[in-house]
Amino acid sequence: MAELKITGNKRTQDKFIKFIFNRCLKENSDVAKGIYPKKLSQCMMNERIFHDVTVKETKDGWHVDVKERWTLIPIPRFEVDTQGNKYYGLGLAESNLFGRRIIVYAEYLTGTVNQFSVFYLDPSFLLTNNVFRWRAGLDKNDIVQAFEREIVNGFKEKEILGNIGFGHDWRKSILTGVFEYQNRSYEQLNDYDIPGDYQKYYLGLDYFYDNRDFKISYNEGIIVILKLRLQIYRTDEAPRADIIFGMANYTRAGFWDHLLKLTGHFGLTSTRDERDALKKGRNRGFRGTLRFSIWTDSYFGAILGYDVPLIKWSFGTWVAGLFSDLTYINNINNLPPTKFFSGGIGTYFYLKKLAIPGIGVEYGWQNKTESTFWAFNVGFAF
Repeated sequence: MAELKITGNKRTQDKFIKFIFNRCLKENSDVAKGIYPKKLSQCMMNERIFHDVTVKETKDGWHVDVKERWTLIPIPRFEVDTQGNKYYGLGLAESNLFGRRIIVYAEYLTGTVNQFSVFYLDPSFLLTNNVFRWRAGLDKNDIVQAFEREIVNGFKEKEILGNIGFGHDWRKSILTGVFEYQNRSYEQLNDYDIPGDYQKYYLGLDYFYDNRDFKISYNEGIIVILKLRLQIYRTDEAPRADIIFGMANYTRAGFWDHLLKLTGHFGLTSTRDERDALKKGRNRGFRGTLRFSIWTDSYFGAILGYDVPLIKWSFGTWVAGLFSDLTYINNINNLPPTKFFSGGIGTYFYLKKLAIPGIGVEYGWQNKTESTFWAFNVGFAF
C-alpha cells in the first residue's frame, strides 16, 4: 500500500486526514494524472477546515501538507437595518471538534428577537460516510404580519424545538431522515387575537446536493437543498401542517474573478393556519423587510447576484456586488398575493484563516414599502 505522509496539521487528526484523502482518491480516480494532485488538493479544501492544501506524489506514495483554518471561534453577532430589525448576541463555533470536522455551534441573540440554539453535526460519523446531527432551541419573539406599509396582525410566540437526523453521504448527495418536535405557546401582542397553544411532531427527509469547490470567499458550482416535513401528530384539532422547502444555487467565476450567483427558492405548507404559516423576512429573497413579517402558505422566486472582488489581503477578501430579489408570495389572512422585489448593492468581507465570514453592508430599495433600506451585520449567520 502506498505511503501517506501528512504534515502541517496541529489539530486535525491524522486518521481523519487519511480518511478524507482516501475518499478523494476514489472520487477522482478517473482524473488525468497531470492534474491529479491539484484535484486532490481541491477535494480536501472542500472540507472547509483548511485554507491551503498541497498534495504531491512521491516515489513511495503521497505527501499531504495542510494549513489549518482557526475553527474554535467566538462570533459576535450584531445586525441592524432601517426596517426595525436590531439584534445582537454571541455565538461560539467549533467546526473541527476532536480534529474530525465535527461542527458544534451555540448562539444567543436578543433585541427584536430572543433566541438560543445549539447545533451539532458530524458529517463523517465514526469515520464513515454517514451523517449524524441534532439541534435544540428556545425562541421567544414578537411576530408581526406586515402588508405594504402597515402591521396587520401579530402575537408573542414562545417556541421550544428540537430535531435529530441520521443519513448517508454519497459525497455529492446526502439524504437524511429527520425527527422534529415543536412546542409553541402564545401571549397577546397589542390588541390582536391570541392563538391557541399546541405541540406537533414531524418526520422528514432532507436532501442535499453539493458540487461546489470551496474558494474561501465563495463556493463555485451548484448546490441543491430540499426539505420535507410530514406532520405525524399534534395536540389540537387544527389541520395538518406539512411543509416542503427548496433552494438551488449556481455560482460561477468569470472575467477577473467576478462572480455570477443565481438562486431559485420556494416554500409550501398545506395549511393556512397563521401559527403554521411560513414566516419569512429580512433574509435573502425578502431583503428590506422586518424579520418574520411575511406570513405565507407558499412562495417562489429568484435571487440574482453579481460580486466583484475589490481587494485581496493575506487575511481575507473584500468584495462588492449587485443583488436583486424577485419573489411571488401568497399571503394568508385574506391578503392578496404579493410580487416582491428588492434590489441594491452590498459589500462583504470574508476572513481567510478563520472559518467564518466577517462583515456585510447592504443598501437597496424594495417595492412593498416603496422605500430604500440599508442593513449592517457583523458575524454572519453560521
